Amino acid sequence: MKYIRKSYPVEAVQIKNEIHSLDEWDQIMPKWFMDSAGTSIRPDPSNCGIYVSTPIGEMHVPWDGYIVRDEDGSLYAYSKEKFEKDFEVYKESL
Repeated sequence: MKYIRKSYPVEAVQIKNEIHSLDEWDQIMPKWFMDSAGTSIRPDPSNCGIYVSTPIGEMHVPWDGYIVRDEDGSLYAYSKEKFEKDFEVYKESL
């Protein structure tokens, strides 16, 4: 049997290597990301991205990868390739 993932809008943010200071992160990143930054997100010591705490454990987000916040507020990590395969821009109908 085959299944199709139920679709619902999620919030996501792409992690870029160009952001170097907390002030830059605070200006660029959405509020939900910054609210999670103290407890759920930490830098990668090798400077290859960041780590995020998810319901399935800590996950690595490489530079250009995405952090997705689902409808329950849980965070998940996606590589750029996986994110672009699984998600498209949500267009609200009027």
